[in-house]
Amino acid sequence: MTFHPLPPLPAAATTAVQPSGDTTGATDSARILAALTGFPRKYALLGPGIFYLSVPLLPQNNTWLQGSGYSTTTIQQGSLFAGSQMIGPLPGGVTISDLTLAAPSTSTSTNVQADGISITQNGVFISDIGLYRVRFQNLNGWCVNFTDDGTHGAPVRCRFETLIDGGNTAGGMQVIGASRTIGFMLDDFHLNANGGTVTTMDGLLLQDVFDMEMSRVYASAGGTSTGYGIHFKGHNNNARVVLGELGSGTSTVLIEDSGGGHASNITFSDITFQTASGANVDLEGSCTDIQFNNCIFNTATTHGAVVNTTGNKIKFRGCTWASDGTSTNNGHGASGTNYDLNWSGSGTGEVVACEFASSIVAVSSIGVQQSVNITASQAVTFDGARFTGASASSSNWFTATPAAVKVIGSTFNFAAGLCAPSVGFAPANPASTTSVTLVMMGLGSTCVFTPSGTGKVLVNVSGWYLTQTATVNATIGGRFGTGTAPVNGAAVSGTRFGPIGDPAGHAVNTANPGGFAITALLSLTAGTAYWFDIALATSAGADAAVLSNIAMTIAELPT
Repeated sequence: MTFHPLPPLPAAATTAVQPSGDTTGATDSARILAALTGFPRKYALLGPGIFYLSVPLLPQNNTWLQGSGYSTTTIQQGSLFAGSQMIGPLPGGVTISDLTLAAPSTSTSTNVQADGISITQNGVFISDIGLYRVRFQNLNGWCVNFTDDGTHGAPVRCRFETLIDGGNTAGGMQVIGASRTIGFMLDDFHLNANGGTVTTMDGLLLQDVFDMEMSRVYASAGGTSTGYGIHFKGHNNNARVVLGELGSGTSTVLIEDSGGGHASNITFSDITFQTASGANVDLEGSCTDIQFNNCIFNTATTHGAVVNTTGNKIKFRGCTWASDGTSTNNGHGASGTNYDLNWSGSGTGEVVACEFASSIVAVSSIGVQQSVNITASQAVTFDGARFTGASASSSNWFTATPAAVKVIGSTFNFAAGLCAPSVGFAPANPASTTSVTLVMMGLGSTCVFTPSGTGKVLVNVSGWYLTQTATVNATIGGRFGTGTAPVNGAAVSGTRFGPIGDPAGHAVNTANPGGFAITALLSLTAGTAYWFDIALATSAGADAAVLSNIAMTIAELPT
């Protein structure tokens, strides 16, 4: 986006208006309005000092109101001031720069309830609005109130640069669109909500707005305000927030549905979220395609970030929770059960190359109880995750395992959670049997496996079999089950694994044993312990059958 401010006027046309000292505001209001409406200049350069207003300033199209510097020139509400804003509503082509807008009392709610600057469409097309190096103090309203009523073409080429909170402002900046493109850029933004007559204002409220570029954003809500640092409400689309620091007396950032609309395609990059009395970030409703790149989530009273949306494509990439270890732990309120990342909604997404560094502590201590809260098998991929907080271990990384996890320093990347480690067994040779019907060999008390992820379990069993007298056949079959494992010689039980039927091996004897192998891919229930055994029978009761050199391996597969 390119913004073209009005060109500077010749020196002869820029004689500064000087403050009158009339604290009612009548004299200064008249002087400034005369300069802004004078032909052909439409330009007011204000000298140093305090200018008092009795009525709002209403610039015409293509005007420029410029002070001598925001620390030098102040426009303040006079004793007779009445109006819902100090400047505005602005038409198109207006620039305001290098001054402070103020209310008289540091007790914000005692001042006139008025915004600083109002930009309202009011049935006209708005374009080329510029606010540069403007400070706001003690205002009992929004510092900037920008409303698109949807009656004309969407506002374009609006740039707001270096907006500064001088203290005690009720609300920062409100931008209300009409679910369409509002082309604006916001750079070097330092506005906060501190509460006034209305205590629910935010540092920055964006509602039903498309196409926003924001950089170097420092927004918060505190004091008596119950608002948010940045609040996305309703049908917001295509916003970029780059560089900055966000804090709040409640959640630092709230993204929520409103009026049937939801946010999408919102990206935060290189932002530090910290010191919220709730969670640093709270994604609600059905917002989708929300991305955090190289962001830091520190010192939240509760969770570092909450994903409570039903929307998809929620992404955290290269982010860190508790960047400086214990001093920046989330769960800083030491109350209730807290997590660095509380993925409580059903939305899907990914967490890539992120570090979770809050300390793992007991309830009522500063830190979190587990790093990530998530539903088992939820379609969220963790790739390259690091869990570095004090007392962190694989048992407290997740409350349940999501769809796919790959942890730095490990080799696993398993769907539907962390699969159980593979095991191998080499049980002692079981006692022989003279039964001509299948009986169990009693291996199940040793050969036990509990799947924990997909439940897709591969079993391989091999060994030797023989008969101890004459050369006769033997029948061998695999069995598995739950509960108490059968003992050697017990009647056959459990579920067959391996071939459809139990094969009869070729005739063997002590001098000529035979080999056997049984392989099966089973679908088992995660979290349930299963025993595995061999059933054996001889074809002649006088010739005992025996197994030896048994090897069994069991592995849970990722898919």
